[in-house]
Amino acid sequence: MSRNAIEAIDNYVSDMLALEEHIAEALGAQMHELSNKHAVLVAEISRCRSIVLDHIQALRKVRKVGEPHVGGMIAVAIKRAGALAAGIGAGAVELLRMERAPKALRDDYTAACLAAMGYGMLYATSVALDDEIVGFLAERHLRDYVKITMTLYRLMPSIVLDSLREGGLPVRLETLPEIGKALHSVWERSPEPVPQAF
Repeated sequence: MSRNAIEAIDNYVSDMLALEEHIAEALGAQMHELSNKHAVLVAEISRCRSIVLDHIQALRKVRKVGEPHVGGMIAVAIKRAGALAAGIGAGAVELLRMERAPKALRDDYTAACLAAMGYGMLYATSVALDDEIVGFLAERHLRDYVKITMTLYRLMPSIVLDSLREGGLPVRLETLPEIGKALHSVWERSPEPVPQAF
């Protein structure tokens, strides 16, 4: 494998390492913040964080070039997301504080989707450049994130309804199965075929 190919793969590996470290830190803070409530969500966040910590160790082992690359595409995406969050108005920030569990769930889902896309890109790069080890690792981590996103999405309706109820709103809890079924059906049927580039 040429030096340029090694550097290209390593840039993606370093990007994913930076993202995974960011996710692990955020999940740790959420576990602490939500520890008194939402036991199901905290248990899932804890499980996700364990997976992320395993990913970090694996990525560190396959990184070929010294220090992490901090200017890559995924690192830039993290910075942009942080800038967007910092730009939200004071009123919106207060609303988000009142809905900590749904916000945590939404943020975790967003990070998991970003990680899934990043691992897809790492997989494509490593396979195209003949790095079987990194390709295997990227595919394994991608599978983990697909499971994580599915689990978080399934948890979402009950977390939202619980939060609304805790806020004193007259939530009809009996609608939870109907909501879950409707949201699931959206994923089941796609209105048009997804274009394929291969």
